[in-house]
This record gives sequence, C-alpha cells and structure tokens, in this order.
Amino acid sequence: MSPYPRYSACTPSSKNVIGEPHVRARFAPFADDQDFDLEGYLIHFEDFMWQNDFPDPDLEMIQIEVARRLHFKHNFSFDEIDHLDILTFRLRETNSKGLIWNSAQRDYAWWPGSQTNELQHLRTNWVDPDLDLYENVTKDLTSFCPNLNCLHTSCGIHKVINPVFPPKPTLTADMVKSAGGTPCKKNCYKSIEPDNMNTTNNHWDKADSSLFKSVMKLAPDASPCDLAVICRKSCVEVLISTILMYIERLNFFKDEDIATGDREDSRVSLKKILFLEDTEDVLITAVDPCYHLGACNQFSDCPCYHNRQRCQRSCRCSKKCEIRYKGCKCGHRGNKSTPCCVDPRSCECRRLNRECDPELCRGCDARGAHEAKCQNTDLQKGRFVKIRIQESPFGLGAFATSDIRKGSYIGEYTGEMTADNIESYLGPMQKHTGLNYTFDLTKDNIKANAPGVLLDSWDIGNEMRYLNHSTEPNCKASPLHVNGVHRIVICALTDIRPNTELTLDYGPNYWRDH
Repeated sequence: MSPYPRYSACTPSSKNVIGEPHVRARFAPFADDQDFDLEGYLIHFEDFMWQNDFPDPDLEMIQIEVARRLHFKHNFSFDEIDHLDILTFRLRETNSKGLIWNSAQRDYAWWPGSQTNELQHLRTNWVDPDLDLYENVTKDLTSFCPNLNCLHTSCGIHKVINPVFPPKPTLTADMVKSAGGTPCKKNCYKSIEPDNMNTTNNHWDKADSSLFKSVMKLAPDASPCDLAVICRKSCVEVLISTILMYIERLNFFKDEDIATGDREDSRVSLKKILFLEDTEDVLITAVDPCYHLGACNQFSDCPCYHNRQRCQRSCRCSKKCEIRYKGCKCGHRGNKSTPCCVDPRSCECRRLNRECDPELCRGCDARGAHEAKCQNTDLQKGRFVKIRIQESPFGLGAFATSDIRKGSYIGEYTGEMTADNIESYLGPMQKHTGLNYTFDLTKDNIKANAPGVLLDSWDIGNEMRYLNHSTEPNCKASPLHVNGVHRIVICALTDIRPNTELTLDYGPNYWRDH
C-alpha cells in the first residue's frame, strides 16, 4: 500500500475565532527535517509553553488537600492558610483566580490521600465581600458577548469589551413623590403629608445605604413601595432616601434632562458620511460594537462613525441612532409565504452583502416562522450542501456529492481572524510545506484607511480549507455581514455535477505574496 499523502491537520471549528499573538511556542515542528529552518521559526517566540511557569498538577492536588484539612479539620481560615506561606498560590484571589479556581478547571485526580470522606470539599463558588450588590450583579456582564452569534458569557470568539452603563432614570423626584395609587400600608408615604415627613434616615447603617444605592442603580424608576420590599424598610424611609438620592444625582442628571430623555442627541446635526458598504467594493474592517456616551456623530468617540460603518444591533448606542442599520423592508406586501430577499435590487440586505437580521428584518420573516419566506439566512442557519474530502491532483481536495445549483452555499470558510499588520509565525511553515490557508480580506482596499483582517485556517478551520485553486473555478468566496460579524461563504458559480472537484481562484495577490 502506498502511504497516504501528507497533509496539515487543524482543529475543527464551525465559527471564526480571534487569533491571539503567539508569544510562546507550542512545540518544535519538523524537528527531524533538516530542510526546515527551525531557528528561523523559533525566533518568533519567547520560549516553549511547557518550558517555564508550568503548574505541576500533582503538586496542585496535594496543596488543595493540605488546605482542605487545615480549613475543615483544624479550623484555619483562608487568610490564615495564606499567611502560612506554604502554598504556591493564594487560595482565593478573586472569583476566577487562585489555587481553588485553578484546581477546579479539571477533574480531581484520585489518590488515597484525598479520600478523607468526613471532610467537605472546598467551595468553588464565592461572592467578593468587597463588592456591593450592583457590582456583584454586573461584574459578569462585562464578559457577556451581546453578539447574536454567541449570546453567552466568556465568549472566546469576539472578545468585545462590554461595559455596563447604569440605566438612566426617567422619573424626577417630584414625579416619584406625586405618583398616585393605593397606599401599600398604614404608614405608606402616600398617606403622609410631605410636610410631616422626616427627611433623614440616620438609623440606616452602611450596609443599608449600600444596598439602597445598588438597587437604585439597577432600577432607578422603581417606586418607594417596591424598594421598601427589596430593602426591607418602610416605604417612607425609602422615599426619604430616594429623594436624597435624586438630590445627589442632580450633579449628574438634571430633572429637565430626565424628563426629555435622549432629545439632546438631536441637538447636534449629523455630518453625513459615505459608508464603506455603500461604495463599489465590498470592504471588510474589524470594528467592535461601539459603547460610548452620547450620540454617534463627528463629535463622539464612536468607532463605527469614524470607520464609516453603520452601527450594529449589538452596539450600545440609542436605538434611535441615525447611523444604526435598520434592516430591509422586504415582504411587507403580498402573501406571507411568498419567498423574498432574493434580488439585491429590491432587498437592502442583499445589496449591502448582509444576511437578513432576525430582529431587524421583520417583514421578510427572517426568524423563519414561514420556511419559504426569507431566502437570505442560509449562512446563519447552516443551510449548506454536503461535500466529500478525498485525493485530488493537488493533494487533498473537496468534491461534490450531489447536484449543486448555481448560487448555492457550499459552506463557510472559518479560521483565526487577525489584523493584517501583525507578523505571522506561520511564514516558515508555509514556505516549507508550500501550503497557505490565509484569506486576506482587505488587500485591495487600502483606500478605506481602516484596519485589515486576515482569516487563516492553518490551526483552526473546517473542510473549506481543502478547496484547491483553478483558473476556471466553479466556486467563489464572498464576504457577508451576519449579525454584526463579517463571515466568508463559499458559493457555487455554476451548476455543479456530482463527483466534480470544487475549486476557487486564489487571486493574483496569493501567488505574488506566497
């Protein structure tokens, strides 16, 4: 039997990931190949990942067991154990740092010394005593990814900073005091004349005040009666603190501003700009959702405006933002089951190389309540054709397993996304193997004056990396804007018969640079 052709494997992924700077080498590739420039490769790194600061898992387990016995058997507190200075790390530095956190990232190893059944295990959940209620509630929101493609905490794909802005109050102090309704109890503030109210809460301690201020940040328009239940105080006491709190907040929010809401945004006229996606060329730029204060205009720090891009649905600006994308208007007429969003001349999303947004494109039913309605959601719903990877004249290639119609989506090209101004460590390996899986999405768009994006599937990718080059390709790669993220879809240029190899034109830049 002849040996299988040499190929480069990768970690399979159905999504793009953000490429991190590789400052530590994972291993020495092609170490036994004299033709490979190993020194030229390793010069890009500081050291090997396993060479320095490598935590010994066995030592970690022993230290956890020592801490467990000191804590539960000998009644040592965590601080007292840390002061003994016998552990490599402090037991608990934060809710996501320390010896307990490190050991909880994997299964405990079985060994006789850890089987003291009468002792409890150290608790991994922990609330930071130095944080108030508001800080504890919102601390994890900063790591929550608002992108529709994720919608979960600790996203490793987009890594967008997601700051938390307290909600703005819409009720003034006078509006709270004059609110109608039935009194909640005998001593309700609604049944007491304002002139007879005590305006101080001197008996509230620090914890009472901290709890109240946190609740006010989370729900600034809550009624004193509701706040009384939450804070376990009388509504008269809460009203007094509410009034005092509003007086404090007048330094930041004037009553007249609270009453008018976001009208200040309309006082500044927006300087018109030509959005990149409205130009002839499709431009891909790496701009995270904006999260600044104020309107998105020439006077703000809005990255969307200054990079000539429309604000996304995951941006933190007002829903009334003038440069926010509003979605297409397809499907507002005719039969609800009639397919739409097919022709770029009638569909705004198609014209701008966007897939329809399930939240914004309501008329075309992008959410999919009627299966045959919107025809512009194939990528986000994963509607691809099946292909087969097998030997081809150029190593491994991708082949059709059935008839593929022109325009059908073959699949999404996935990989690591990096800025085009970051030096890649892959150069020596690409040169040695003659393989390159990098998509340069902005090489021809220097005039955009925006950061470029590279998409590489050397380490992480999917089967789309096996499409070979041809001067007469039957497929093409097209960038699409999907729910705030630019993605690459491979689609058929012509009708394709079964067992036909799928090919792309890599373009002149590929052969010039590689």
